Amino acid sequence: MAELTAVLASTHHPFYYKATTSPPDQRPPYAAEWQRKVEAYRETLTAAEPDVLVMVGADHFHQFFLDNYPQFLIGKQETYDATFYNEEREFGIPGTS
Repeated sequence: MAELTAVLASTHHPFYYKATTSPPDQRPPYAAEWQRKVEAYRETLTAAEPDVLVMVGADHFHQFFLDNYPQFLIGKQETYDATFYNEEREFGIPGTS
């Protein structure tokens, strides 16, 4: 039987990376709080030691569009590069590819 080890939720603001990696004098005043919360999230997830990670999220029209948009989709793979080209371009988020 499976054991639920953690349930976590988070916003995914596109400017998080830029706000928390910019030089200190260029960071917005809320950057330190954002970073602290993400680090606490990471610590909680690490302590839970999950064997399986189930993520629920929106596609934001990256893979699907209105003419082919399923009500829900279940996928399975070892890893997933969730950084899209426009996120690299617009927000400076590094991709893994």
